[in-house]
Amino acid sequence: MTRRTRRLAVASTILCTVAATMAVAYNANAAIPPVPAGWTQVWADDFTGPANTLPSGANWIIDTGHNYPGGPGNWGTGEIQNYTNSTQNVAHDGAGNLRITPLGSGQNWTSSRIETVRTDRRRPAH
Repeated sequence: MTRRTRRLAVASTILCTVAATMAVAYNANAAIPPVPAGWTQVWADDFTGPANTLPSGANWIIDTGHNYPGGPGNWGTGEIQNYTNSTQNVAHDGAGNLRITPLGSGQNWTSSRIETVRTDRRRPAH
């Protein structure tokens, strides 16, 4: 095995290890933290819905496709994935977490993009 071949083999092993490590799912299992002294919580979502269900439509908008209606393609940022409202891409895990899961390969990806629908959260005056 030549020195170059050994380097390529080591680099490939490192990349595969990093890719496998990045694919591991981590569960936060976190509760909404207590509000610090001097602050007032105006809104929160703890994602405690049943497993494989979408987040609340009362709190969240799930964007779909490749852009806002009439907006720039690929969300104006060059994103290649198609956003969906599929529970394969966005769903509660049943343990207090919301999972957003990209799926695909090459130039064919799906994922999810959510935004709050709340309008009562405004910056205080001054």
